[in-house]
Amino acid sequence: MSGGAARLLALIEEARRDRRAGLDRLACALTDLRLAAPGKCDAAAFDETLCALAARATPETRRLLAERFAAADGAPRALVRRLAADEAIEIAEPVLRRSAALTEEDLIAIAQHGGPAHVAALACRRAVSARLAAAIVARGEKAGLVYLARNRGARLNDASLAALVAQARAIPELQAPLTARPDLSPLLMTRLYFAVASPLKREILRKADMLDPALIDAAIDACRSRLLAPSAETSPDPLETARQFIRSRIGTRSLNERLLRQMLDARRPAEFMLAFAYCVGVDIRAAQTILQDRSWESLAVACRAAGIERATFAKLIVGLRKTPEEQKSGAQMLEIYMKIPQEAAERVMRFWRARHTPLADLERKKKTSIAAVAPRLAG
Repeated sequence: MSGGAARLLALIEEARRDRRAGLDRLACALTDLRLAAPGKCDAAAFDETLCALAARATPETRRLLAERFAAADGAPRALVRRLAADEAIEIAEPVLRRSAALTEEDLIAIAQHGGPAHVAALACRRAVSARLAAAIVARGEKAGLVYLARNRGARLNDASLAALVAQARAIPELQAPLTARPDLSPLLMTRLYFAVASPLKREILRKADMLDPALIDAAIDACRSRLLAPSAETSPDPLETARQFIRSRIGTRSLNERLLRQMLDARRPAEFMLAFAYCVGVDIRAAQTILQDRSWESLAVACRAAGIERATFAKLIVGLRKTPEEQKSGAQMLEIYMKIPQEAAERVMRFWRARHTPLADLERKKKTSIAAVAPRLAG
């Protein structure tokens, strides 16, 4: 009989005599053997035995197992899952943070049903998939949200980022890490601007200042050219009439706030959308997103940057709002509209105009036309 086998038999006999201490020593010995020679043992049998021992081991031994298997290649999944689900976070944390044996489904299940500390540990993993991040955001645990926002290895889709930005007022600890994230879209950066404290507002504006002014001017010209360019489609373009109308108003220098109000009152959504996008210097996709942000914050920034008067801004809100909640948020935005510094609004709008960060609809690679936007505005 080999020395290793004799030692295991001795430990098994000891476990029979002194159940608590013997089981712990046996679990540690099996762990040593499993990690030292993974290819020279019956892995399935070892893993099954280790899981059974872990269920009876003391917390100190379970923590030792978690630490040793957390970064081990080929760690037994069943054992790691048991350790990850341990109610004691000091046992679960090492594998939650580091183990590659846990599948995405395992991690999402823990994010949905684990304790707040377990969720926070998941948010600290070196890599967090978009699905796992969405599950952590859905839980809404403060620590998990903050760690997730700080984690540059976390892949956050637009919905997850939007949910984090929405929490930024209530959870001030989110504000700095969100401001520092490079994956925040122009819309979310604009929303965040209204939520953060003054020093972070300056950081957002500093990011805007890093964009070349010449690039911004060129972007505005390019946006306006694309707005009014004839369609490349071979079939008749039903929007060409709207483009001709806007071109004629540009020619007579009557593309102004009054025209915006008239197009809204007349329920001519295609002409209104073109006129609005032209006035604020963005493309159709950005204009659509600004107008669909029913917190009205993006619209306030765009209108202030374009020098639009408060009365016209109020008219736009009245014409676009649909629900009592939208009416309430519109009234709140009207109260502070003139307090928004125009220079600051212009700097924030640089994100929209340069469009360095893709919007959600661009990520889906879908073409958004005025024809698709107009019915929603008219509705």
